[in-house]
Amino acid sequence: MINIDFHATAFYESSSLTRIVKKVLNKRTIEELRDISERDRLKIENFLKNLKIYATHDENALNRRFRISKVTNTSDSNTTTFDDNGNQTDVASYFQRKYNMQLQHPFLPCIVIREETYLPLEVCNVVEGQLFMRKLNERHGKYSIGILNYQQNEYYMQRFDFRVSNEVAITQARIFPAPNYSITLLLEIVQEMLPLVQQLGSWACTVFGSENDFPMSAIQKFIRELQVWLKAGNDAKAQPQLILCILPNTGVSLYDAEIKRVGDTVTGVVTLCIQSRNMFAIKKQYCVNVYLKINAKLGGMNSFINPSQLLFVSESPTIILGASVIHPVPGDTSRPSIAAVAASIDAMASRYVASIRVQQEVISHLADMTK
Repeated sequence: MINIDFHATAFYESSSLTRIVKKVLNKRTIEELRDISERDRLKIENFLKNLKIYATHDENALNRRFRISKVTNTSDSNTTTFDDNGNQTDVASYFQRKYNMQLQHPFLPCIVIREETYLPLEVCNVVEGQLFMRKLNERHGKYSIGILNYQQNEYYMQRFDFRVSNEVAITQARIFPAPNYSITLLLEIVQEMLPLVQQLGSWACTVFGSENDFPMSAIQKFIRELQVWLKAGNDAKAQPQLILCILPNTGVSLYDAEIKRVGDTVTGVVTLCIQSRNMFAIKKQYCVNVYLKINAKLGGMNSFINPSQLLFVSESPTIILGASVIHPVPGDTSRPSIAAVAASIDAMASRYVASIRVQQEVISHLADMTK
């Protein structure tokens, strides 16, 4: 028996840099790229950095390959360089005199291929066949999954002359006894049955979208249903213990880059994010699931294993530790490696606290993290 898997990878589009920049910034025309903000410039630079390109303004340079190091914060007409005689000039004027070429879009930034060497975006094309080694965004991720459909799998299997049997494979296995796990799924008694319920004295709700997309009536209806389970207070004078964030259905980048970063590292307030489609389609079971997440985030306990099955924990003081290191995707030089350690804080090993550090290849601060 063999296991067959299909692997797909993404490539940079072999096209002009201006076309790619338009797509990265979601612009329809070149004119929309006038007065690029610093945030958009950094977004372009992060996408293009280390990308191989070739220049089209000089026939002698067509076979040469250059690697992008950064994107200037000035336009072609405002980026200072030096001509062959050592005289100071701007990039647009240099191309006019040197190559008799008037730039069509002198308001665009330049790319830097090496120190003090600039090229306008409009004379650069991306070299074909370059792997995109970074993490795909949500839209591209869904697309890549969609192209690996069943029909294409069938096509590749036929090319390799593979056949799938109609018979089910039978293997020897053992069945382990299930642990005595205490939890309730009954909506009517969910709060009464939880081992430890944390009180929510003050909380807030933040909606990331316009009132046209998120009517106030729909938000209030969802909150009323959620409050049936929360039974929370609303002390307006106190700092909220929790912020409920309602996101657009494509709010993954907002979740990663802003909400969790600010909540975890700036304000120190617990955040819980939900997608808007769940707000509009209110279901009691979903509200209960949200309540269970809130209880756990505030330090409550939703379930536990019977102490009689964890004698090594309950009979003597014991801490259960879990450690992990995650690394950025290959090619992403803007993000560090992250180490995390979680430790149990009760006799039932059901409540945990965590410590996180930025570091290199191994967990180099383990002793400090477990204090």
